[in-house]
Amino acid sequence: MTLDTRLTLLLVLAAACGGGVDPEMVPGGGISDPGIDGDLYVYVIDEDSDEPLADAEVWIGDDVHGMTDAEGLFAASDLDGPQTITAIISGYTSATWVGVDGANVTIPLKAKDIDYGQGRVSGTIEGFEDIPVPAGRANIAFVGFSQNRDDDDPNNDIDQGEPAPNVCFNAGAGDPCEWTMRTRSGQMTVVAYLGTMDADQNIEITGFAYQSGVTVEDGGITDDVNLTIAEDGEFTWPDVSLPSAPDGTEQVSAAIRLDLGDDGRLLLPVAGALEVPVPDRGLLGADSYELIGFAAGPADGATSVRIDRGLESVDEVSVGTFLSVPGGLSTDGATFSFDAVGGASIHIGTVKEIGETEAAWGVAVFDGSTEVSLPSAITLPDGELRFAVQAIEVPDLDVQDFAIDDIEDEVSRASGDSVTFTR
Repeated sequence: MTLDTRLTLLLVLAAACGGGVDPEMVPGGGISDPGIDGDLYVYVIDEDSDEPLADAEVWIGDDVHGMTDAEGLFAASDLDGPQTITAIISGYTSATWVGVDGANVTIPLKAKDIDYGQGRVSGTIEGFEDIPVPAGRANIAFVGFSQNRDDDDPNNDIDQGEPAPNVCFNAGAGDPCEWTMRTRSGQMTVVAYLGTMDADQNIEITGFAYQSGVTVEDGGITDDVNLTIAEDGEFTWPDVSLPSAPDGTEQVSAAIRLDLGDDGRLLLPVAGALEVPVPDRGLLGADSYELIGFAAGPADGATSVRIDRGLESVDEVSVGTFLSVPGGLSTDGATFSFDAVGGASIHIGTVKEIGETEAAWGVAVFDGSTEVSLPSAITLPDGELRFAVQAIEVPDLDVQDFAIDDIEDEVSRASGDSVTFTR
């Protein structure tokens, strides 16, 4: 056998036995099989249901183009190194991922015009009328509910109108608390913050009441939800230390969050304009506490958030250092620029019409780029728009190999800012 023959045989065997990657969807979205050397498999899925989206447009750069099949898959070949991938389908926010360097990519798209479920709950607070009323004050109760895990659901925070039917008063006449409110649909914990108010409407919160496992159907009414007033030993008042506000922000506050399983999550402000008691984690079935620090500027301005998880006690806690706010935001409608934030794992940008809650386009940057060109396949609406950038820190994140479902609860810090522009 000659040298040329042996070399040819080795090359054939190498091609047959080495380096092949099969298409594989990343649940919830993400990147796997680090390194692109030939084949690239792109899945496009619905962000909420994880269902594949057929007939979505996929662009690799501005040259390679195709449509997803019934499995939500588009396959490309003869590619090498990091790529920019754009996914587009009617009824969803288009997305671009920059610096993708994994052979299997799953891009989740957010549906527009989602019909979020909403219902109504009513009930009482047992024993509210028996709470002693201090001289010169009235007893008061504010009733609310736990949030679900969809941060985009507007029904997690519903304006109850005026006069608010979820607020009760007792000025000494022994009035019971018979409340009603609109809520999101699904299973939740209903809570009430109890306190007193003087003639100048100065409010002091002193306790809380609760009921877990309340189910609300979309468009339905759940009646006779009776809240139990917690005993003094069943809650605590955290002593919270706050850091300085990062540049670009003005106010710092903090909250404790409890993961209530099927009931969603309960966010309790503990340092700032409003402070409420925190129930013992076992009372509502939570395994641990999360301490969340907030730094904010003017409306639609800079923000920074820090999350510390797995706390067994919140009697005395400190919010750590915030992530710096993204700076240098600028755009001419075709090129979008910002300054990278030190410590951030990825940067995410969005473009929205002013007054709209849904984005027209979203971009995720994995390779440290600080300037992104609008892909030729993307058409932004005309008018006044807002370009926002969010920096996200996920400790030990491998941007070539991750699943979004796995890292959502590992985000430790995030910050953002925005600018407006006109097209």
